[in-house]
Amino acid sequence: MKKLKTFKLLLVAIQWFLGVDEGELEVRDTWSYVAPQPPKKVKVMKNNYSNLLLAMRVNGSRLYDYVILLVDYVRRRTRYGTYYMMMSLPNANQVVKGVLDMTGDNKSTTIGTGRQIILDCTANPNVTVAAGLLAAGTTGIDNYESARGTAIPEYYREMINAMEPILALFNDFVKLPANRVHAVSTIQSGGFHVVGPGGSHLAVFGVRNSVVAGEFLLTGDVDQDGKDGLHLWWYCIDGTTWIPMRSTKKNKTKMGGFTRGELVSFKHELVIDDDNNPYPVSNPIAKTAQ
Repeated sequence: MKKLKTFKLLLVAIQWFLGVDEGELEVRDTWSYVAPQPPKKVKVMKNNYSNLLLAMRVNGSRLYDYVILLVDYVRRRTRYGTYYMMMSLPNANQVVKGVLDMTGDNKSTTIGTGRQIILDCTANPNVTVAAGLLAAGTTGIDNYESARGTAIPEYYREMINAMEPILALFNDFVKLPANRVHAVSTIQSGGFHVVGPGGSHLAVFGVRNSVVAGEFLLTGDVDQDGKDGLHLWWYCIDGTTWIPMRSTKKNKTKMGGFTRGELVSFKHELVIDDDNNPYPVSNPIAKTAQ
């Protein structure tokens, strides 16, 4: 009999609990003990778009026992294990500069690079270079090309001295805070090699006219972790059909045979073996053949 009475009281309690309105519970003057949340673990991940979306979801939720910290780093492996080199490549907010990639080790290559710089700096869309500086640089290249024997080192130094004022215009331009966001592409537009903090190198997709008539020089993106990949290239002459070019392992290639005045568009994609860091196909760049 006592057990039956206890059972009935339990049923009444359950019925009362189920009938309580949720709104009454919200205003009830009571308190309950809530166990403190354990400290969350921190996961360090590379700062890219896909990880940013993941961090926005994870860090704003209580369902996960960790938070994501996004950083810019380059990962390297040694025999002692993996370690991280933080912020080792330049970005748009860091100061980068151009250098003359004219070492003199190969005379014909040095001459070709110099003439390409003169062409790229003539009527450059970013930096105005005086005609006198361009003429002095051309003269220096001509004299170096004609030099023979022991005269080569002397004319090499004269050529570099004539080219450095042109380079200085570009470096001074990208030092300005307002111009830093486009520093890499600006330096590349002059035909110069880009160098970042610590001597690290960076490249972005760009297209320039070559010294050869009807030819273009293309530079592709590079992986910030230094991973090797495959560079895919396309060109379009009718505004509709994209024709694939020969893929390359290096981030530079060239395409010629176009008619002077012809408008040609190019696209590039870097493919690496890393699902977490895909590189999308670039936006098209259109150039007129010279």
